[in-house]
Amino acid sequence: MEAKALLEVTTPQGERSIHEVLAGEECTIGRSSASALVLKANGVSRSHARIRFRDGRFRIEDAGSTNGTKVRGEPIAGEVPLEPGDVVEIGGFRLRLLAEDGSEPDPGRARIVDAPASMPLESIVVGRRAKPAGGASGSSDGSDGGDLIRKAEEVGKSLLVRRTPGELYQHIVDLVGEVFGPDRCVLLLGEENLETKAVFRSGGSRDREILISRSIASLAIRERRAILIEDAVSDERFRDQQSVIVRSIGTAMCAPLWDDNRVIGLLYADSPSAGRRFRRDDLHLFSLVGHLAAVKIGESEAEEELERRRQMEKELRQAAEIQRQLLPEETLLAGGFSVAGRNEPCLGVGGDYFDFLETSDGGIVLALGDVSGKGMSAALLMSTLHANVRAFLDAGLELDDVAARLNRFIHQRTKGGRFATLFLAKIDRDSGRVRYVNAGHNFPLLLGPDGRLERLDVGGVMVGAFPDARHEVAETTMEPGSVLLVYSDGVCDATGPGETEFGDERVEALLRQRASDPPDAIVDGLMRAVREYAEDEHLGDDVTVVAVRRS
Repeated sequence: MEAKALLEVTTPQGERSIHEVLAGEECTIGRSSASALVLKANGVSRSHARIRFRDGRFRIEDAGSTNGTKVRGEPIAGEVPLEPGDVVEIGGFRLRLLAEDGSEPDPGRARIVDAPASMPLESIVVGRRAKPAGGASGSSDGSDGGDLIRKAEEVGKSLLVRRTPGELYQHIVDLVGEVFGPDRCVLLLGEENLETKAVFRSGGSRDREILISRSIASLAIRERRAILIEDAVSDERFRDQQSVIVRSIGTAMCAPLWDDNRVIGLLYADSPSAGRRFRRDDLHLFSLVGHLAAVKIGESEAEEELERRRQMEKELRQAAEIQRQLLPEETLLAGGFSVAGRNEPCLGVGGDYFDFLETSDGGIVLALGDVSGKGMSAALLMSTLHANVRAFLDAGLELDDVAARLNRFIHQRTKGGRFATLFLAKIDRDSGRVRYVNAGHNFPLLLGPDGRLERLDVGGVMVGAFPDARHEVAETTMEPGSVLLVYSDGVCDATGPGETEFGDERVEALLRQRASDPPDAIVDGLMRAVREYAEDEHLGDDVTVVAVRRS
């Protein structure tokens, strides 16, 4: 695709328009109607200037005009390369070069650009005493050493105040502005992809883009060197060059933000104007500021992360309390049946859920579900599951219809990315008949009064996994003196010594041992046994148990 440039043309009266410049065509500018860009004003020559594309860049050249052409406020001689954001002044007209997509450079950010290979710089290795590399050695510029020490102490004290990371970033660049007096200063974080975090500008540089040489940035980060450019424009090596980066820099310092053995970004300051020139003593103090800033940034970000975690833990505690309030707290006593349950999430909140309630026709419904995943996302889906089960039951739906509705709901809402195991049962209090649906859940255990153990092993796939899944309704009977135990996989999957699982066999054994206990004692006993088996280690999954006894 052919390169192009967009020029925002502003007339002396303030009217604006956009002119497109193509790489393959020379854009002549002047008062003549034959010009590609016609500018009608007395200060514009008939053939005033021309823009063309060469060596990968758009360049402007004055065509021998009477009043001359300015770029960034300076008269040009010869051909000058243009960068996005450059302003060309011709006879009262202002031509601003925009990016190819028509956007303007962001003066609130710094841009890393390529620069001439022979940049006039000297450097010091930060973190230890070192002779300057690539520049003059010897003494400093004669600055008062006591003044430098005083400034260093003031910088250190200023950085002691506790601030948020955002406030600290801005304070650092403002501090550089106060101590060193640059036109601009920018703080960037990162290594490969540097991100602007804060910018300082003096009054005269509000709309000028900050350009940083890629080679300087790389040298500062990779070799941990603080860089000094005393006077790029006046340097003999650049006497005949009209480099945008050199005109943009003037005098500059660049220091790595380093803490121990890591570099977290850059601190950069420059003064394109001729009124300020940085010296080697400035560079030593500037590199110290970079180090102190990096240490403080690390502390501030750690404090913010700690506060963020505290806030998250507070929100988790509140969510856990709300979740607990959704679950039954008291044992249900209804017509010779007693039902108890308990849930212990492995995190503050979890994806397991249980519920039991009396129905209007005198039955008892119990439910136990296990949403895939853990933490807040699982807890949110669990709450939705809880509400929908109750709503569908209140609407009088049969168990298989409830499972079908839940299946479609979860699959549609999560695009098949989430699912849940679910056991739903309805008990007739008079006959003890139990009708149930099992959607991928652990098989519950029914212990009869004669000690016979029945595993309720009729089941189907998890709800939410497939859009059209159907679930079979099965039946059994709870005789007087029998106990029904329903539990999540967090019980049998709990690991103990040697990474062995608690297993269904231990669940069965405990149920037989506590066959005569009330439901709440059976539930508490199983939960305690799982915890002891895991040796009080943090459980790897939510643990939920419901027990039903018919007296």
